[in-house]
Amino acid sequence: MKMRRTRCTGNVILSLFLTLLINLDGTIPAFILLGLHWWLGWPIWLFWGALGIWFVSVLVHWLVIRWVSRCSNAPEKRLENKNPYSVGKKGN
Repeated sequence: MKMRRTRCTGNVILSLFLTLLINLDGTIPAFILLGLHWWLGWPIWLFWGALGIWFVSVLVHWLVIRWVSRCSNAPEKRLENKNPYSVGKKGN
């Protein structure tokens, strides 16, 4: 019996949104910088820069995972039976 291969084609935006939600802990440095902006008057671009770095890193990881997933869905090649004891056997 041959196993059936499944295709994982879903909503890309929903998948990216869920990935961003899962990785919200990466925004902690950005919000620390936002607090320092309010408290010490640091420039706000540090907050946006840290948020952008987080977003780009999550996006790159997500794209790599999608690429690997697509590569793993390649059809399998049918291999020749080279077992000399099972050639021509038709069940028990």
